[in-house]
Amino acid sequence: MSDEEQLLKENGTVNINAIHLWKLLHDVINSEEHVRAYREYLELYLKIKCANKTERHYFSGSRGEGFQFSFSDIDILHSLIKDHVAIDTMHKECNVIAIQNKFQPGYCVLLYIRRSGSTVLSYDCIERSTFLEERKSVSKNGRSDEYFHGPCNSLKYPNALDRCSAFPIHPDFSNKFLQSFSTKFWNNVKSKVINESVGVMHCVAKGPEMGDDYGIQWLISFSVLEQHIVHSLNHVQFCCYGLMKILLHSKIDSCAETHDTLSSYHIKTTLFHVLEDIHPHFWIPQNIFYCLRVCITRLLLFVMKGYCPNYFKPECNLLLKLKIKEKRGEIVKKLQRLLKFEILDLCFSTSLYSNKRLFISKQLRANLTDDGCKKSIACVLDVIKDLSDMPPNFFSFSGLYSALLTMTGYEYEYYECIDCILMIFHLLQLEKDDLKTVFLRHVFLLLMRRIGVIMYDNFLISRRKDYLLSAEVAFMLVQKVGASGAVYLATLWFCLGKYTRSISLLFAVVFKIAYSTENAHSEFLKSDCDFMRCLSLAYPHRIILYISSNFFPKDLKEDVQNGVVDFMMFDSSYIFFLLFLCYFELNEIKN
Repeated sequence: MSDEEQLLKENGTVNINAIHLWKLLHDVINSEEHVRAYREYLELYLKIKCANKTERHYFSGSRGEGFQFSFSDIDILHSLIKDHVAIDTMHKECNVIAIQNKFQPGYCVLLYIRRSGSTVLSYDCIERSTFLEERKSVSKNGRSDEYFHGPCNSLKYPNALDRCSAFPIHPDFSNKFLQSFSTKFWNNVKSKVINESVGVMHCVAKGPEMGDDYGIQWLISFSVLEQHIVHSLNHVQFCCYGLMKILLHSKIDSCAETHDTLSSYHIKTTLFHVLEDIHPHFWIPQNIFYCLRVCITRLLLFVMKGYCPNYFKPECNLLLKLKIKEKRGEIVKKLQRLLKFEILDLCFSTSLYSNKRLFISKQLRANLTDDGCKKSIACVLDVIKDLSDMPPNFFSFSGLYSALLTMTGYEYEYYECIDCILMIFHLLQLEKDDLKTVFLRHVFLLLMRRIGVIMYDNFLISRRKDYLLSAEVAFMLVQKVGASGAVYLATLWFCLGKYTRSISLLFAVVFKIAYSTENAHSEFLKSDCDFMRCLSLAYPHRIILYISSNFFPKDLKEDVQNGVVDFMMFDSSYIFFLLFLCYFELNEIKN
């Protein structure tokens, strides 16, 4: 009898309850400790990235909140901190004025102040389309898959990378707003933001659904403040929010009729309204099912009324989008069906997003009867390991690993790499945490990989040998990332016609590649664990060749440059392919 058959025999009549749902959510959304560590490493990465003082970057959206769903985009907010915004009045530190009077609630018009010394020369209205075109012209990526998605300059890689540039509202004005805003559940966040004068409001190049023919109205965004609030939620509230995101994606957004109607922002707004009304003691693991029902009921009421008040600007209706109005009946039906869900249905919907589901046979995964769902859930629950006995650093390491996977899509100019490396050196002097030190060193090596690519491109243009030498030194350092890091150096030698050297290095690497994440797990459990080695074993074994670069074997030119995303291969496959090319070229020379 197979292990799965034995498990089914034992769990054929399993009684699915809220604790099972909570366990599944811990697997899909991750534990509180993991999420906290993940956020810390993303914040540390942004300290490195924001060495340039003219902009500050934030991971926004689901990733910035702490979720790592496969269906989530990577959203990055570029805050243009050299141009702060004043609200309805002049301010000595602001180059832009936002005028709210006579415009739609939640929106404003921006006027850029042109000065000569202390004299104001003119006030120029900033059009959204002009601003977006200017931001695209200074984009560092230069990729063929760039496109506009609302206020964002977006890339299709890996799922999507949305970069939104925005003007920050000066803390003097955001603090004034917060002092007048009353809340019951995030007063600790409010006090911290005010006391530390943290900038949490922005003007984003997104206009209202209607009534802005000239394209001059800008959305007043609270996304940074909302992220602070989400980070302050307890884990039950956070998991309830995540479960709503899963249901939105699987039951509403994945349906052609209701796609692109309700968004995560509607869910977050609903949650904030509910949190104002429901006592904090209600949000406990045993009540997760009822927490969800309260939130879905509130969202259903909003949709039925056709009015969802913005949490910060209640006079602003979030349901004005034409498609939401057209499909309101269908959305209501789907939300009503969700309210009829039992815990079994929620567990099954959640288990679909667990990697552990891959351990279950296709036949069982396809069985959608109640009994089949129960057995499928039981199998997933059985595979989920009890992490309570893991070493103290386990969650911090898993958060570090997840953060590294999120840091993708960025492409740096040379001067940015140098700024970031200098910042890493500064942070390394101050950092006492072993894992954070490993994280900083790993990011340094990834930056060196980028420098190697830039230097090689510069060499192709100028044929200057010092560029080539710099590229070779950079790729030599990249070998410390792991066995696959050496493949970039082998690729450089191949491109230079040094086929014998490339072959020798590739053969040395191919045996090291055999290590898997299981070896990383064993390494981690050692009392004298080398975290850098552990990370090099666990880090995804794949080779990335960039669309915007010329660093690739000539045989891959069409595949790399004509792709819609960066060219990517598993390192073992790439190694054998590169070995084949090396031997082919040597044979051509011999003949």
